[in-house]
Amino acid sequence: MDRQLFSSALREVRADLSKRNTVIALLGVGIVLGLSGPFETIALMKLVPRLLYWIVVASTTFALGSVISAVCARVFVGKPFWLRMICSALLIGTCVTVFLTALNMLVFNVNAADVTDVMPQWGLIVLISAVVDIGVNLAAPKSPDPLPPILDRISLAKRGDLIALSAEDHYVKVTTVNGTDMILMRLSDAIKEVGSTAGLQIHRSHWVALNQIQNATRASDRGTVTLSNDETRPISRSYIAVAKTAGLFPKGRADG
Repeated sequence: MDRQLFSSALREVRADLSKRNTVIALLGVGIVLGLSGPFETIALMKLVPRLLYWIVVASTTFALGSVISAVCARVFVGKPFWLRMICSALLIGTCVTVFLTALNMLVFNVNAADVTDVMPQWGLIVLISAVVDIGVNLAAPKSPDPLPPILDRISLAKRGDLIALSAEDHYVKVTTVNGTDMILMRLSDAIKEVGSTAGLQIHRSHWVALNQIQNATRASDRGTVTLSNDETRPISRSYIAVAKTAGLFPKGRADG
């Protein structure tokens, strides 16, 4: 898994977990479960250990589910909603099942659970994860698309809407509405990190965001785009057909 993508998702979840309402809700769920003692914990544990057990379970499973859901939201940008939900539910169910099995082995001093015991638990957790994840995503107000992972690589002051990426020696110059920054990587790898930003590679050394193109001109088998910051980038011969297909040039106009 890409380290930048995971770090971005982790920061988002950490911010959610630091909110007072989230902390109160998790403590409340843990206390309610601790007092009611489901799954025979009321008979196996005294009140205080039982409360601590369920608070840990509620908090950890929530954190695991949130991180995995946030990562999937970034990995499956532009992919079908159902595919993202299936993968998210399977991953959450697996990770939570492993965590609960390990915790129960530690707390209750039992041997590793038999597969026949674990599989029904795993299936139930996957189902619960799917229902919760789908419900949260459908009920939540539409949020802005997550920031492109490439922005995590540049200074905070330069982050903003992407305008262009340009290869310079072994570096890539990242141009945003707030300035430029240089990062050590290949252009092909940088393009993979633009996230949901719609763009087009117009030259072996240049990629541009489509919504930042102010004008495009064509001269025979080459061309030029003018960007929102008034800079220009060349369209090379090998990419002229791609630029034409993307609608950069007016239809019906002869080559100039």
